[in-house]
Parts: sequence; structure tokens; C-alpha cells
Amino acid sequence: MGVNSSFIPDALIQLVLLIAFAVYVVMGLAFFVMGIVYMGDAGAVGSTDVYLMGVGLIMMIIGGIALFANQKQIWLILFVIELFNVALFLFLYCLIVIVLKPC
Repeated sequence: MGVNSSFIPDALIQLVLLIAFAVYVVMGLAFFVMGIVYMGDAGAVGSTDVYLMGVGLIMMIIGGIALFANQKQIWLILFVIELFNVALFLFLYCLIVIVLKPC
């Protein structure tokens, strides 16, 4: 019911996806905690804390959905999540190029 491949067994694919999305959830939790710590800092200025907490929460939600879809082998949900990840990567890449452009 999963990816049809004669070289790579489904169990190995699911294990790799499980590890990858577990790291994704842990990174989201780390961003969320960093946002809370930054909010408690006396010299914190701006809305960086809110953005860190928001990104962390979104990453935890997306990672949780991906872990569920991986466990139930719902490949369509995983495909949509990967499209979201590609869009997020391109968005962040464009921001880096715009911010770090030479003067």
C-alpha cells in the first residue's frame, strides 16, 4: 500500500520518515521554547518572540500530522506536507537572498 519499490522496503522508508519528522517536531519545540525564553528577556525588542513561537507551533503541528500520516501510510497527506516544506524552503531562501544582497 506504500511506495512500490523493489529495492527499498516500506519499513525502511517509514523508519527514515519517522526519524526525519521527529526531528522536525523537536526543532519546532526548540523554536517555541526559544520564543518563550526570548519573550522573558528584559531587553527583548520587537516581535521576534511571537514569530519564533508561531513558527515553532506550526512546525510541531505539521510534524505531528506528518508522523500520523506516516504511521497510517496516507501518502497523499505526506505529499501535501512535502509541497508545504518545498514552499517554505523557497520562501526562506528568497528572504535570505533579499536580506543579504550586496549593497
